[in-house]
Amino acid sequence: MHPYDAGDRVYIGNDNLLVMEVGLLGTTFTHVNGQVTYIAHSTLRQKVIFNIRRSLNQSEQIDFQIDFSTPKEKIVALKERVNKYLEAEESREFHGDPLMVLNELADSNKLKMYFWLEYKGNWQDGGRRWARRTRFMLALLEFCRDLDLSYSLLPVRVQHMNPPPYIESRS
Repeated sequence: MHPYDAGDRVYIGNDNLLVMEVGLLGTTFTHVNGQVTYIAHSTLRQKVIFNIRRSLNQSEQIDFQIDFSTPKEKIVALKERVNKYLEAEESREFHGDPLMVLNELADSNKLKMYFWLEYKGNWQDGGRRWARRTRFMLALLEFCRDLDLSYSLLPVRVQHMNPPPYIESRS
């Protein structure tokens, strides 16, 4: 049994690597930044290896925040718009009806939420993964603007104080 073949995209620790060549004593990888890395099989034997090419559909969490005072109707409308977007325009890229979760009521002024998106396919082709994620994020931004969903930080009191006497003023 072998964990990967040449051409597979793998994650070893935090490293996103493309398998270039599998040798007798080690494997040659290309890092996403173009660096070529050789790792001995004796070292790899002790690592957890995630093989993206052999993985099934992959999912991710898209976090966002909205104002605490947002009416429920706007939140429901956002979910409906995202569903329509995924069903109509991107049906070949995503599975429809993503999970929308109200994750936390934080600081008495924000709702922390996320969408759980399931892609059709895996992330072997990193460029395709980021392109479709970007399209979704731009659509989400548009929906939030259309529905006037926003979040602002709480005001912070700023008080100007005279500098201590040992610090010279540069007036």
